[in-house]
Amino acid sequence: MTLMTGSEWVPREYTVVALTTRPVHIVGYDHLIVMAPSALEGMINQVRTKFVSMSVEHLTFLPPIGRWYDGEIVEASDGAKELILRGKELPQLVPREHDPSPLSEADALPAFAGSGRVTMEVAFEARNFDPDVVAEINETCPLPTKEELRWSSLPPIEWVLSIPVLWGAIKFGGAFFDELGHASARALVDWIRGVSNKAHEPNRDRLITLAFDIDDDRVVYAIIPVAAQSENPDQHGDDSMRALDSAGQVATFAGLVSEGRCTLGDVRRAAFIFDAGQWQLAWWTDGNQVYRTKWFEQNSPDPSRFLGRHLLPDDLNR
Repeated sequence: MTLMTGSEWVPREYTVVALTTRPVHIVGYDHLIVMAPSALEGMINQVRTKFVSMSVEHLTFLPPIGRWYDGEIVEASDGAKELILRGKELPQLVPREHDPSPLSEADALPAFAGSGRVTMEVAFEARNFDPDVVAEINETCPLPTKEELRWSSLPPIEWVLSIPVLWGAIKFGGAFFDELGHASARALVDWIRGVSNKAHEPNRDRLITLAFDIDDDRVVYAIIPVAAQSENPDQHGDDSMRALDSAGQVATFAGLVSEGRCTLGDVRRAAFIFDAGQWQLAWWTDGNQVYRTKWFEQNSPDPSRFLGRHLLPDDLNR
């Protein structure tokens, strides 16, 4: 077998019909959805000016396999407009020696002094729930809610806490929710457990994801896998609480990224996963390459836990 060097590697290119102005039906909705031509134009502008990743089954803990970088709008024979997107594969790199430890960069930083309550909202995919449960979620969640659409037949049960990074290079030393002015971390964990049990296919494991939004092009994820079935559900609740309380470590990292002081370089996306009582760096990307840690290669969660099926069709999993 001939081995290919890095200089010989050529990324695969992808061309897809991504959106159309034709009415389309999305699984889980009774009505049709129509995209305005301006939405198609906005997507082209986005992929040309920002990092728009190719994700796998909307699983936040998996690194992107590529990025969309260009597109055009064409008119079909029936008069409908179609958005044609062009993308390319990103190289996936793993360190030969030790994984980086960017969370240790916080040791010498000044402590967070507090600046009032930081806005936070919970995003979720409504198609995981019956309409009456969606109404319950919007009415009872301890934080403001936001419904989002993920193009999948049955998306993962994921609760995304969107947090704008309004701080710089500082260190969070206490319980993260308390420091941000939110003392309801326990209430949120208990609430998520209750409503997740009302989802379609509730035996799937769930994800609590803190999305630290640095700007409209850079995000740092802190991801908490939560088992649906457990002999000791209270223990999983305690683990989620420990993860939320210690999420200030990842918030500190996000502050370093926002000031351009992160030793990982130009970070467009980064993901940490809470495992065995601590935060582990899983992967990051500068938009041109994806860097996966050795820890992630050995410990990445099984996607089937959250999808309720294999990541690939059965005939491709053999």
